[in-house]
Amino acid sequence: MSKSMRERQRQFRRNKRLYGVDEGSRRRNSDNTPRERFIGWIACLQVLFLAWSFGSMHFWAQVVNMTLAVFAFFGLFLPGKHTLRWDSRASGIRLLPRSGVFWFGLLFVVYVGVQSFNHSWKYQETVEEVWIDNPNAENPLVMEERIGWHLVPVQSQYWLPSSVQMPYTQMDTAVSMLPIILPAWLWVCVLTTGLERRRTLRIILWTSVLSGSAMALFGIIQRLSGADKIFGWIRPSNPEFFGTFIYPNHGAAFLYMVLGIAIGLAFHAHARSARKDLRSGPHYILVFLSLILLLALILSHSKAGIVLGLAVAGFGVVASLVRILGQGSDFRQGISIGILAICGLVFTGYAFLNSVDIGRLLTDFKTLEDGVQSVPVEERVELQQATWKGFTENTWFGTGAGSFRFYFPFLQQDPNFQFLGPGQKYYEYAHSDYLQVLMEYGILGVIPLFLASLLLIIRAFHAVLLRPMVHLGTLAGVAALALHAWWDFPLQCPSVLLLLMFILAIVFRWGVIDGQQHRIDNDTSIN
Repeated sequence: MSKSMRERQRQFRRNKRLYGVDEGSRRRNSDNTPRERFIGWIACLQVLFLAWSFGSMHFWAQVVNMTLAVFAFFGLFLPGKHTLRWDSRASGIRLLPRSGVFWFGLLFVVYVGVQSFNHSWKYQETVEEVWIDNPNAENPLVMEERIGWHLVPVQSQYWLPSSVQMPYTQMDTAVSMLPIILPAWLWVCVLTTGLERRRTLRIILWTSVLSGSAMALFGIIQRLSGADKIFGWIRPSNPEFFGTFIYPNHGAAFLYMVLGIAIGLAFHAHARSARKDLRSGPHYILVFLSLILLLALILSHSKAGIVLGLAVAGFGVVASLVRILGQGSDFRQGISIGILAICGLVFTGYAFLNSVDIGRLLTDFKTLEDGVQSVPVEERVELQQATWKGFTENTWFGTGAGSFRFYFPFLQQDPNFQFLGPGQKYYEYAHSDYLQVLMEYGILGVIPLFLASLLLIIRAFHAVLLRPMVHLGTLAGVAALALHAWWDFPLQCPSVLLLLMFILAIVFRWGVIDGQQHRIDNDTSIN
């Protein structure tokens, strides 16, 4: 061991003796560095905004997300040195060049940027005059103008990835995808390198749970009151909206991820209460909020959301039973939580029976039960086959970010499709996020995206080894989203995508901090 390392250890022991755990909140407040406070506040504002931004599907919401992410990124340059650290590991902006997630994410952003300015197709609107019969009019023939669009090939650099050129923000293109991709990448970089305290990470997760639960309660009130507008004056394009989300499947995906966070935080709060021999704790509040989220999922009318939400809640129930019975936890807390859960389930069942069209819901689930024999499922299967065909025709560079809706009419020309023939159906999304990403970005674009995701997942599993119950509960919602994304397009909602990045990045950073603390606690030269 070097002389400088021994000196840092002595400094650590001296600081621990002078400013030990007995100082309580004063020590915690003094440890909140300018960088920690700034990034923590911005992150809380971001997760608070996600639940109320209409899924961030509109351009103004994406600008807000982008602004918050850029501010948080500049927070990495603020001072963040801790007096109680005895090691000299880099943090903040100094840690960023060592992050594989940063470099792989940067490659992917550059790839999409190249697609944005190298256009192989150009979008053009068309106006067609059509004469139709109208027997009620004085003139039996009435002329109508039908506005459509078509794609015109343009000269591009064939050896670079390309996309579709069209008016900005009118429809998804590679340029308008950048305000969605950039905040996700920036927030992952900020959260995995800029925070040093688990308390800050927990505050961010608590904010997401409180905000998501408030949105869930707002959606429940909508369903029970039969509201047809959001906030009483905004009439969305989809009449099946829930809460502030225009598409109920997007809202359900957001809610079951928040449900997973609530379960993970409940396990953490219960463990802290048991360790301090307390009879109560915030886990009771989290159980109550979880019941609100579960009720909202049931009332969202999202079939996949209901099934996956029940699976996440079921995991929480089974894990809590294992913890109470297998680890000798306080049965009084278990009984109290059980009574609270039973009361909540009774209320959930009552609200469900009185506000949900049971016949329609059973018909929807009968579709799932019939499997490939039902027409909607056959349409989805053909749509996935068409998406795969689009990938095979553009294997390396893809068709361009956000270009599926433009390329789909070409895929419809295949005579083998029974339900997707020309003029029968038009889809803006592939209803499979994995296949759509593969088709739009190609192999060269998917490689850096896959490697960055793999690093986050590996670190998440490392965190699970250190705190199994806490992180398994949190990641249960992520696992549900991974299943949902195969059969639908939840990741096309920017709010869902950003919340996913927050969860993975926070679990990543929590595991790193736990690993450092575990290394300090097991260093015999310090004790």
